[in-house]
Parts: sequence; C-alpha cells; structure tokens
Amino acid sequence: MAQLPSYMVKRAIREQTLVRLLADFDAPALPIHLIYLRENRHQQRLKTLVDFLLHASEQAKMGQASLVPAL
Repeated sequence: MAQLPSYMVKRAIREQTLVRLLADFDAPALPIHLIYLRENRHQQRLKTLVDFLLHASEQAKMGQASLVPAL
C-alpha cells in the first residue's frame, strides 16, 4: 500500500492494473513555491509557466482539472 500523486497512477488506475484503496480519503494538496530573479533573461517563458500554474491551480481547486493532462 502506498500514497502516490494522482498524476503518477492515473493511467494504471484507468487500465485497472492498480486498484485504489481508501477511495474516500484524499491527502491535502501541497503548496507550490516559485523562486526566481526578476531580471531573468527568459522572462516570457517564466511568465507563461507562472500563468499556467496559477490557472491550473485554480481549476484543480474547483475540481475541474488536474495539473497534469490525462495520459
């Protein structure tokens, strides 16, 4: 028995090679921290990543999507 992130086991559960135990129990979400320099030469890439993570986080809070696309 192990507690693993959903993105790691989504495919195995869907293919029924892994069985979810304690389906009524979900571990609390862990926070994500981003630390970066303001004067980053890849600033547009960084802004795109931050925007994606903020949007995905809001959707996950509302139960609409996970941070990782389905495999």
